[in-house]
Amino acid sequence: MSANLESAQGKNSKNPEDIFDPDGNGNAIVIKDLVKQFDDIVAVDGVSLEIKKGELFSLLGPNGAGKSTTINILSGLIQPTKGTAIVGGYDIRKDLNEVKKLLGVCPQEAAVYKFLTGRENKYNLEILVTKKG
Repeated sequence: MSANLESAQGKNSKNPEDIFDPDGNGNAIVIKDLVKQFDDIVAVDGVSLEIKKGELFSLLGPNGAGKSTTINILSGLIQPTKGTAIVGGYDIRKDLNEVKKLLGVCPQEAAVYKFLTGRENKYNLEILVTKKG
């Protein structure tokens, strides 16, 4: 067992799935007052929720509701304007490298973001297709 996995699991756990609940509170993901604003557009407006370990969860809503933006924030592709999220016990603002080790994102379609440069879009795509860890 790796040192990272062992420290995330705690001393007494032998279950690799416990990495998503290191504090034993039942939460795999906690989102707190998440906001993302692009100039005058508020894409995510104060989202807060808890996703329990083992829970099947989906984000549903119309185009422009902030679903993809929320996932992009959780996976580290973009930074939130305000708020934060805890994924597997790691804060996305403080421990993003640890969060990236826990998550894998497969978008339905390749996306090119108008607010990013060509180089930034290329970098984001490379992050999606090359998972290190």
